[in-house]
Amino acid sequence: MSQFRQGIAQLLPRFRSLVFLLKCHYPTSYQADNRESEQLPTKAQLDEAQKVRKRLLDLFTQYDAVSKRILQTPSTSPTDIRVQMAMNHAATQFLQANMLPLQSLPKILKGKGKSPLAANGAENGLSEGKEKELKEKMMVLEEQKYLVENMIERAKKGRRVEEVEALKESMGDLEGEIGRIRVELGDLFIG
Repeated sequence: MSQFRQGIAQLLPRFRSLVFLLKCHYPTSYQADNRESEQLPTKAQLDEAQKVRKRLLDLFTQYDAVSKRILQTPSTSPTDIRVQMAMNHAATQFLQANMLPLQSLPKILKGKGKSPLAANGAENGLSEGKEKELKEKMMVLEEQKYLVENMIERAKKGRRVEEVEALKESMGDLEGEIGRIRVELGDLFIG
């Protein structure tokens, strides 16, 4: 796991700098009137950003798979089980904290200016910043929900009843928060 973490730690700053460079080339809605910022990035810059993003996604996938294998390793010792759970929890937190920047590249590449959803957000009384914040929070919560669902399945297979109950309670909290955000986003949220 540490090798994957080191690989991610080495690639992530490069990816962030590429995304920053691309953001400077693709104007956001508040820069749309400034014609100087409309210089398009080169194909090489786009290709490199996509290549680094793909490599990061591969590393995240491998990292997640290793953490799941560690959690699924049969163990009878309560200490070993706690260590496995702690490692899985740490891996989940690491993934959630570091995967968010990967979502920015597709957003940048979608094009210039306001999207139709941003216009709808203004109609629903949400500023673009608030809408973006809610959507990002929704994505994080959906990822957490997916991870908790997987943990529930593994706990059921391992016949760890107390763990299943605690995870189901967490799932209920996540679903409640997701529902609250969906109501706040109104018709904007598709998915």
